[in-house]
Amino acid sequence: MGGVFKIFLRTGGRHRWIVLLSVILATMAEGVGVASLLPVLAVAVDKDGAIAGKYSQTMRSILETLHVPLEIGPLLVILVAAIVIKAALTLVAYRNINSAVADVAADIRRRLVSSVLSVRWIYFARQPVGRLANAISLDASRAAQSFQLAASAIATLFQAIVYVIVAIVVSWKMAAVGLTLGLVVAAILNPFMRMTKQWSRRQRKRTEELVMLTTDAFASIKPLKAMARQHHFERFFEERIQKLRRALRSEAMSKNRMRTMREPIIISMLAIGFYFAFVVMRVGVAELVVMGILIRRMISTIGDVQEQMQASLSFETSYWAIDKLIREADALREPVWTGSQPTLEKGIALDRVSFGYDDRLVLDTFSMCAPAGKLTVLSGASGAGKTTITDLMLGLLEPRSGKVLLDGKPLDTLDLASWRRMIGYVPQELALFHDTVLANITLGDPEMDESAVIDALKLAGAWTFVEQLPEGLHTNVGERGSRLSGGQRQRLALARALVLNPRLLILDEVSSALDPATEAEICANVRGLTGERTIIAITHRPIWLEMADRVYMIGQPETVAGPQRAEAAI
Repeated sequence: MGGVFKIFLRTGGRHRWIVLLSVILATMAEGVGVASLLPVLAVAVDKDGAIAGKYSQTMRSILETLHVPLEIGPLLVILVAAIVIKAALTLVAYRNINSAVADVAADIRRRLVSSVLSVRWIYFARQPVGRLANAISLDASRAAQSFQLAASAIATLFQAIVYVIVAIVVSWKMAAVGLTLGLVVAAILNPFMRMTKQWSRRQRKRTEELVMLTTDAFASIKPLKAMARQHHFERFFEERIQKLRRALRSEAMSKNRMRTMREPIIISMLAIGFYFAFVVMRVGVAELVVMGILIRRMISTIGDVQEQMQASLSFETSYWAIDKLIREADALREPVWTGSQPTLEKGIALDRVSFGYDDRLVLDTFSMCAPAGKLTVLSGASGAGKTTITDLMLGLLEPRSGKVLLDGKPLDTLDLASWRRMIGYVPQELALFHDTVLANITLGDPEMDESAVIDALKLAGAWTFVEQLPEGLHTNVGERGSRLSGGQRQRLALARALVLNPRLLILDEVSSALDPATEAEICANVRGLTGERTIIAITHRPIWLEMADRVYMIGQPETVAGPQRAEAAI
């Protein structure tokens, strides 16, 4: 139960306090309505009050003090008015609950995206993309539903409290009986709540596994179909679908068992309560009717609280899963370097840098320099550390020892965000979105106009084919750019990197999958960009080595352990 209240108090913004106030006022109005019921019955049964009990006589005195006529008409007006006010306030509460649900889902997604985008780069190497996709899509919606159910449970709990208070005023003994019976019902049904929470966790885990598998499978669907191996994945899907089916079935069964058993248990408890009141306590008819209504509502609302809690528990797991994901991301938050403004007038260098992943050392006191305005090529065997070098230059990784220098200044003393805004980066694995050419270049930047995009496309040698597309800049490129050729995708990726006029351009195996003619065109375009821009290219292709101003063969002993200091090169 504590988890449900934490969700309510941690989410919902201002809406949760409006909900709480509305619920309190609504339950008070309902209490007035229920309290006025006994005088109505007393007047209807015995206008003179001869057979009414102590509570009825007390209510008569209160009404007389308030100058309310002891007639059936005015009393019924009070009763109806109280219920109408209760209904109106409840409507206000649920309207705010519905508004809060949308706000909670949006806030959770915003926090998650913000946290994930601020983590260290190493986080993404260990995090399944499907886990993030499942959290942003399914878990966020379920977490918002958990707030709605938590708010409903709290509203119903307040109702139960009001019924208990009114029952105590009528007869504390009968109130004790009703409360005891309600708690007995809750105790009997409590094991089903634990079962629901257990199966809900399993269901969420199975769903996450299925989403991760789907993400990975459809990202590689082309080679799977090309080799007719998609049927193997189909079997994997079937196994996980069956596991999810069992978890969903068990979760639903635990809910249905609780719902089915609840009614006969409540009726049994009511029968016990009526017998105790009528036979043992000799309660009068009017009080017995009111107490019957109160005890029925007390037991029912306690059961309603439990049922809503059960429903909330099935969604609660998603909220805490996202909360855990956000805390994991925050724990790996990238350090914010806010030093002086960076410049790139002389060059960028690594000075005796060592770096490794876990126990594997990739760079050992490595030094190099990429002069400003020149083309520097990093070549060597796969796994030698070429991409690691550029990641260090980008500030995505931090060296274990040594320094990354920008115009002779350590990178960690400069403003990292400003430095990255000076960089254009084209990765080895292109990431084109299922959107237009324009959207793939601007990446949603509202300040970037079409003229800047066209200039970047021209620099990348891409404008000729883009203007011939059916809708030009507004042509959809397809999933991962599937409607374009390999060379066209590379040019668009290059244009995306050039659109902000970067001072440093990093190219990671941009021509590895191209034919010689297309590669030559790309190389010519890149070579024409030097002078105003510093270019670092990771490649093993001969044409790049021939046109480079400087080449580093990464992995060769003399390169890794070179004695010269990097400052000397700039």
